[in-house]
Amino acid sequence: MEDNFSANIKDVIGFSRDEAIRLSNNYIGTEHFILGIIKLKNAGAVNILNTLGIEILSLKEDIENFATSKSTISINTTKDQIQLKKEAEKALKTTFLEARVFNSSMIGTTHLLLCILQNSADSTTKFLNNYNITYERVKEAFIKELESEEYYEQKEEDPKIKNPHQTKASISEEDDSKHVSKRQVQSNKTKSNTPVLDNFGRDL
Repeated sequence: MEDNFSANIKDVIGFSRDEAIRLSNNYIGTEHFILGIIKLKNAGAVNILNTLGIEILSLKEDIENFATSKSTISINTTKDQIQLKKEAEKALKTTFLEARVFNSSMIGTTHLLLCILQNSADSTTKFLNNYNITYERVKEAFIKELESEEYYEQKEEDPKIKNPHQTKASISEEDDSKHVSKRQVQSNKTKSNTPVLDNFGRDL
């Protein structure tokens, strides 16, 4: 799975640990992932939030206040002692499934955002929903973005394509997703190591 993490996702994971320490938290939660995403100003997920009309600076400040209210760090806490909360671990582990939905071989920040939003029991998700950042809205904006990119790329190759819903990829999406699914299952059977996740403690 982690072989498919994009450079941005790996950066977000690293930034999330820094954000947890900065905000005096002794754990990494999904709120720290959001802060890590925001730190990558050109990340795909940030572009989606901008498309939805979200005030990124206000969102960042409110999440910081949200995380600070749960401050539990000890003065002697080190980076290696910060643990990954079960909600954050679940979000990371399900990103490959979300990427598969969009027939993507690489896992990006938007996939992570969608995985966070899928967990309705997560307090971070409830917080984001109050900002009108929902799974449905993010997914819809993401699909439109992908269709637009496909349309303009493939229109150059085939002038007969009249609109984004007539792309070659959309026609063969079902077959392609089956092949991707098979490869992912086989890959997961042969690769059980998760070096990125192993850098953290688990499940508070």
